[in-house]
Order: sequence, then structure tokens, then C-alpha cells
Amino acid sequence: MTRAVARGLGLFMGSLVGLDRVAATDALSQFSAGLPLTANQQTFVALIVEQLTQRGIVEPELLFGAPLTDVAPTGPVARFREAKVTELTAVLLRIRETAEVG
Repeated sequence: MTRAVARGLGLFMGSLVGLDRVAATDALSQFSAGLPLTANQQTFVALIVEQLTQRGIVEPELLFGAPLTDVAPTGPVARFREAKVTELTAVLLRIRETAEVG
């Protein structure tokens, strides 16, 4: 099996079964560690966890689309500073990379 096929298979399987809720929560815990989250920020992060459990991955551009814009109309920049949005994007990309390898 080629590496490209393996990456596609990992992403495909993740799209079918999603990501375990504990794994999704753990992945985002480093993002929110040491940061006292407001109720709106907690809702946004919880929605990302929900999307991860359904989809397996969340592409960074989806942070600026529905259903996340239902709680943050302009995406994560409405809830977090730019540095935290960059960190959140990095977390989502790491999750995707892990799915590609798996």
C-alpha cells in the first residue's frame, strides 16, 4: 500500500467513525490549558469536539463556517485572540496528520 493510499484510508475511516470523544477532548485540552474560558469560548470548543467526534477531523477553514459560525459569526476570531486561533489551527492540523498516518 502506498503512503498516499494509507493517508486516504486513515482519513476515510475517520470520516466514517469519527474521533473518540475522549481523544478529541484531550487534543483540545492543550489548547485550552491555562486559559480561563468564557461560556462562549467553552461552547465553541465543545462544538469543535462534537465535529471531531462526527467527522474525525475538522479542516481549519471549517472554523469559519457552519455550524461553528452559529456560535461565533466571524469564526474563532470572534472568541479568541489571533495567537490562540493560530494554536487552534495547529491542533486541528496535528489531528489531521495523525489521521493520515493511521
